[in-house]
Amino acid sequence: MHITLGNFSHAWGLTAAFKRNFYEVVIAAFNNANIIPVFAAGDAGPKCRSILFPADAQGGLIAVGATGPEDAIANYSSRGPSAYGTNQRPHVSAPGSLILSAGIESDSAYKIMSGTAMASAHVTGLVALLKSHVPSATVVTIRRILESTADTKGLVFDSSVCNGVSESKLPSFAFGYGRINAFAACNAIA
Repeated sequence: MHITLGNFSHAWGLTAAFKRNFYEVVIAAFNNANIIPVFAAGDAGPKCRSILFPADAQGGLIAVGATGPEDAIANYSSRGPSAYGTNQRPHVSAPGSLILSAGIESDSAYKIMSGTAMASAHVTGLVALLKSHVPSATVVTIRRILESTADTKGLVFDSSVCNGVSESKLPSFAFGYGRINAFAACNAIA
């Protein structure tokens, strides 16, 4: 999961359910400070209700699923709905498979990686662009822009159904409102 802090991105992990209250408090504090939390949906797909916390938290955040090279939802991308019921999760999706990323082997190392963390990094970058246009934009405003400008054409659907909602009926519990579109989002906020 990634969190936009100014122009920085930080990854957090959650391995124990007892940390839920901690993250709820942190998300609320971020919202009060007008920091936009962007969380990876998790890599526990393709089953329904596999979205991981804190991406399914009730607070103001943006939860992100991952698409593959053919614009299908990645098999590993966790699906909603949230643990709280029918809350829409993820909100949007972004490219997450076979992404050229920084490696840890050296200062100049690169590697190909896949995961919803790769997808959430794309969304974090877009959120930073949007906040650079309108620094006072809230998480609700940013999320609505991402959702309303998300691409739906060209997505490849399968026959998956979560909570009675087909993957092809957007918003879905696989793609959210669709794949982010940076150009359309920046035009919308401008």
